[in-house]
Amino acid sequence: MTGPKYWRSLDELAGTPEFKQWVHREFPENATDMLEGESRRTVLKVMAASFGLAGLAACSRPVEHILPNSKGVDNYVPGQSYFYGTAMSLGGHVQGLLVETHDGRPTKIEGNPDHPTSLGAATALAQASILNLYDPDRSRTVLEGGKDSTWAKFEAAAKGLSLGDGSGLRFLSETVMSPSLASLRAAALQKFPKAKWVEYESFNRENERLGCEIATGTPGYSRARYDNAKVIVSLDLDFLNLDIPAPLATKLFAKRRRVESEEDLEKLTRLYMVESQFSITGSNADHRLRVKGSAIKQFAMDLAAQLGALPGLNVVGNGDRGAKFLAAVVKDLKAAGKEGLVVAGPRQPAVVHAIAHLINSQLGAIGTTVEFPKGWDDGKSLKGAAGLKSLTTEMSNGQVSTLVILGGNPVYTAPADVQFGAALSKVAASIHLGQDADETAAAAKWHVPEAHYLESWGDVATVFGATTIQQPLIEPLHGGKTASEIVALLIDNKEKSAHDIVKAYWTSQWPAADRDKTWKKALHDGLVPTKAADALKVTIDAKKVAAAVAAEPKAADTGVEVAFVPSATAWDGKFSNNGWMQEAPDPMTKLVWGNAALISAKTAAAKNLSDGDVVTLAKGNLKLDVAVRVQPGQADDAVTLGLGYGRMKSGRVGTDVGFNAGLIRTTDDFWYGSGFSITPTGKRHVHASTQEHGAMEGRPIVREATVAEYKKNPKTIEERQELPVLDSLYPQRNYDQGYQWGMAIDLTACTGCNACVVACTA
Repeated sequence: MTGPKYWRSLDELAGTPEFKQWVHREFPENATDMLEGESRRTVLKVMAASFGLAGLAACSRPVEHILPNSKGVDNYVPGQSYFYGTAMSLGGHVQGLLVETHDGRPTKIEGNPDHPTSLGAATALAQASILNLYDPDRSRTVLEGGKDSTWAKFEAAAKGLSLGDGSGLRFLSETVMSPSLASLRAAALQKFPKAKWVEYESFNRENERLGCEIATGTPGYSRARYDNAKVIVSLDLDFLNLDIPAPLATKLFAKRRRVESEEDLEKLTRLYMVESQFSITGSNADHRLRVKGSAIKQFAMDLAAQLGALPGLNVVGNGDRGAKFLAAVVKDLKAAGKEGLVVAGPRQPAVVHAIAHLINSQLGAIGTTVEFPKGWDDGKSLKGAAGLKSLTTEMSNGQVSTLVILGGNPVYTAPADVQFGAALSKVAASIHLGQDADETAAAAKWHVPEAHYLESWGDVATVFGATTIQQPLIEPLHGGKTASEIVALLIDNKEKSAHDIVKAYWTSQWPAADRDKTWKKALHDGLVPTKAADALKVTIDAKKVAAAVAAEPKAADTGVEVAFVPSATAWDGKFSNNGWMQEAPDPMTKLVWGNAALISAKTAAAKNLSDGDVVTLAKGNLKLDVAVRVQPGQADDAVTLGLGYGRMKSGRVGTDVGFNAGLIRTTDDFWYGSGFSITPTGKRHVHASTQEHGAMEGRPIVREATVAEYKKNPKTIEERQELPVLDSLYPQRNYDQGYQWGMAIDLTACTGCNACVVACTA
């Protein structure tokens, strides 16, 4: 055996008897019964119900004319598949999609190859969203005070609201990515000049936006061109996974990591990763430094100082290993020049994003590996956790008489310190638009079912201007409404239906003679035919960045630090009731059906903890009981918690699954929080995991070679395909008879000796 040896788990590395027993059985006994109670049986029933609903639900096409991406719909053939262009937004990012339909029912989602953020690919969450459409637990009726009501009664109540100049009116939405909704927002704030609009999501791009403002003077976003970068330094940005929930970054990065010839070796991108959790991007990095999330700010400062972008700063270096890592990064970035790229993650404060922009400017990379497109956001909203906290304070003080919640579930997702649910009870007229009868629906005076994006008209735009018309593939299954329709009702807009709102907005911008043709082309292509936003010519203000760095408080390294990240399967709770996602293993931890407090092996040893031990994470009045899991690659004295679990009202699948990390998330500790204590409770929790399922039988988990080895022998990877079996690990298996796992066996010659460990009942 040549090259490094990889292992699947710490138990395999240690060669524990438990791991050997797992390998011997290949799957653990009673694996399907590991979850408590009827959980897994329930999800299988609900998934079956979802597919049944897809087959039995009314399959009417929308009355308005929709256009397929493929030709031939005029000669419609029953049972034939047709593809329609649409888009999905999540966390401030957009994915252009192609949705396959059969007989008026959406059946499969893939990426739109013509959309600049998808390039033909779709994320797991996008593909799973089709099951959210057919979820039997979706909200089906208007609720008034938690009791069934009708749209007519709600409409009458909404028209009867006394809104005046909007002094007591507040709108709360998720990130507005819709140009037509943004237009209605402007109209609402014009009609009600004293009203306010707040945008809040559990995972947002607020630090990125504010970092751009520090560096350039204008709040906005940058666009990384990973395909143009020779050296990439990621400061806590998991761009290959959930920090950018769209396929574009992965597609661009992969362009320079695919080796099909020796020429490709010269174009290989080198990736450096600095992070606290072990991420998909970290696992793909050539070099990785694990530090607490709060320590990454100091690393960014050190990097800027070493490159000459922030002269005069003292370099800390993060110990010997950190100093060596920093020196290598500096050397490579200087050599890369304009082909260097530094990016920062959404969890990092705005100043780190500003430092990244400053370094890219110092390298001459602006215009090559990073661009600043002009977005369409009109800046009329209060944003992020700070905006939500301000709104909640007004609600608690009686300054809000009418609150309109347009999507989302803030009672569950709001930081613990704002006490949003308690404040909501003080609002006289509260309206919630949502797809589920969730925690917020139960707390609001009115709840209106929200239409799924696959059954509603709408539009979504990326921050660099690429816009898609969302066309419905099926009539709303439960009479759901869109955010645009709710706002249009409240401001008495001329257009009331979602179709009319979207079409009127876009056709008004086109010449009258071309409107019908342009509208049809937009539906067919999945893209509005508009000129892409030009990259802005920006100047990075080094003095302003230096002033922001000087004003930053020093991180207090006390106690244990907790990081809050999106769940790969539940996101922030949007997919909690999606059985397919609950069954899908987390790509790094391989956990299913729940989350865990991820800790390093060193921290576990110091606290005498092992997988499944339940601990109390506490800080002041905040407390959470959660089971731990030892995760290789995790920073020491740092805990990573995935949000989206511990739901109280999430249908038959998602209710009471996992631990609610939001109970210890606050506006001050929105991304990272230090000063937590870990106290064992003496209780145990069984995690369901696929990490050790499926024996490799001695075959390598990963085959790799260095560039030098590949140049010497291009077949070096292939030659490492067959590795000898570790007889010490599998002593019970006899391979001396020439049997290789996976080869066909003549069962007629089987003597039943079990030497090949093949279960034979012949």
